[in-house]
Amino acid sequence: MAEYAAVPADMAHRFPGTVSLEQAALFEPASVALHALRRAGTSPAAVAVVGLGPVGLFTARLAAQRNVRRITAVAVSAARLELAAALGTTGLVDADRQEDTGARIRELTGGEGVDATFEAVGSEATLRSCLTATRRGGRVVLVGLAREVSLDAFALVNDEQSILAGVGYRDTYPELIRLVSEQGLDLTQVVTSTIALDELVSHGFEALLDGLGRSGQGPGRPGAAP
Repeated sequence: MAEYAAVPADMAHRFPGTVSLEQAALFEPASVALHALRRAGTSPAAVAVVGLGPVGLFTARLAAQRNVRRITAVAVSAARLELAAALGTTGLVDADRQEDTGARIRELTGGEGVDATFEAVGSEATLRSCLTATRRGGRVVLVGLAREVSLDAFALVNDEQSILAGVGYRDTYPELIRLVSEQGLDLTQVVTSTIALDELVSHGFEALLDGLGRSGQGPGRPGAAP
């Protein structure tokens, strides 16, 4: 919220002229998504993203950029599912209408399950759905912020699944700069509106609190609810 800020030189990145300020403003949530994808491994053929806040949407978009063959998106918002479809997902699951989203993801993969799921909500229920959706030997990457959860440890061991976590990011800006400036990645596809600076509190912070923090969604990242 300051006009100028001093940061260590090794944390600063020079943007080429082909990267607009609108694109640059989105590098932070996109970096969280890119770090989560890196945590999932190098070459998953099928993934599922549960929760389509900004980080979830960027996870789906960057998975498509990496040519992941099957990308299933799960959310309770029809508008966000529609946006995910435009970003390159191949399967959509409406969690508001589907009782068992994990089972539905498996159906969309012919019963096999996905190689990696990204939990971008921050709840025990969605974590369990992610485990159900993940194949034997697959990975679940926790991106949403939850407190205490319980799970079936026997099933986890029996299926040899791994639960990983991704918090923040490191060394992501160089790759994002290259993707935007050289490969034409458009991060602004997830933007639904812009807010004038003098309306930031009333139309920005308070709107987020009304839609998320006061809704009982839990301690997840702002915008991380499905």
